Amino acid sequence: MRWLLLLVLVVSTGCVERRMKLLSQPPGALVFVNGEEVGRTPVKVPFTWYGNYDVVLRKEGFATLDKTRWIVAPWWQWVGFDLIADVLPIRLTHTPELSFVLEPDAGAEDGLVERAEAYRDETLDE
Repeated sequence: MRWLLLLVLVVSTGCVERRMKLLSQPPGALVFVNGEEVGRTPVKVPFTWYGNYDVVLRKEGFATLDKTRWIVAPWWQWVGFDLIADVLPIRLTHTPELSFVLEPDAGAEDGLVERAEAYRDETLDE
């Protein structure tokens, strides 16, 4: 009976935590993962599976960045090892970092100047 109780305690204490950390240069970009808004960089987001994730970053004055990133499973999450990792009495954490560099949107500045000139011309005509 004691062995059974000990086995239940050991099995119930294991945990694997998966969170991806999204970073951008410059920080503060709005992040969408697989079409769902998750916050502004830097941000940590829990995930369930390893594989492809579609990541979109948006920030005013910068070009929208749309990338697909592959998250690779650590060895202790490979088939076979994952069963052992899930029942170990320790917390295992995997936090891959995904970094992105946003490029300034030159077109946004040009459009702003054109709109300002058009507005100026309209107000001068009146």
